[in-house]
Amino acid sequence: MELQNTTNTIQQDAKNFQTNQWLGNWIWRSVQCLVECPDFNASPKWSSQKLNVSVDKIVEAFEGLESLGLIKKENNTYKPVFNWMQVTPIQTTKAELLDSHTKLAPQILSNLTTNDKFTVQFFRGNDALLSKYTPKFIELYKQMNEEAEKLGLTEIIASEISFAKLTNKAVLNGGVQ
Repeated sequence: MELQNTTNTIQQDAKNFQTNQWLGNWIWRSVQCLVECPDFNASPKWSSQKLNVSVDKIVEAFEGLESLGLIKKENNTYKPVFNWMQVTPIQTTKAELLDSHTKLAPQILSNLTTNDKFTVQFFRGNDALLSKYTPKFIELYKQMNEEAEKLGLTEIIASEISFAKLTNKAVLNGGVQ
């Protein structure tokens, strides 16, 4: 009985590690997107060249994604299990989501070049406006992904959006502490 509990704990720890790898690693997330491409080639070397990373990192991503049930091996290739995934606090905690975001954001930003599209915006708002408009960003990403699928596009794009409140509520409306 003790051995079974230890085995289950080790398996759960491994699954948690893989989930955290997927949540916070641009390579795993990109490999998952590559699998959806019409020109996808299951050779780790092909994905390695597409993403400009080592073959070992690609093999690790394939194995981890398959173990998590996010891709499946079929007829000597990999197939996506889901066509669209959006991780929300429903599937994980807000703290875990923030942790993955803080890991992914610098990875994405470090891949930016002057040829990419980027902007920084500062604007006025509140929780109600964020709650109203954030789902529209998510829907826009989904629509872009669906259109890319119809067009047979194979380039992988990453976007990072954060909405950080910068003002102190106690000092709003001209008040001073």
